[in-house]
Amino acid sequence: MDNIESTPKRGRPAKTIEDNNATNRRNEVALSVLSAAVSSGVTVTDSKALIKWCFAMADQFIEIADE
Repeated sequence: MDNIESTPKRGRPAKTIEDNNATNRRNEVALSVLSAAVSSGVTVTDSKALIKWCFAMADQFIEIADE
């Protein structure tokens, strides 16, 4: 992909690594939640709902961690 700033499908930012070489914490936590969910053996019937749930969980992790 030539332009990492956007995805060809949606045109939204796809960048997960910032200019200072730091990863986007929300995406990183959501990916960890997704990895744990998939490795648990759960059957995924609605991948979009699963991804939304992973980001909601990531938001909660980050909120609690910032307290």
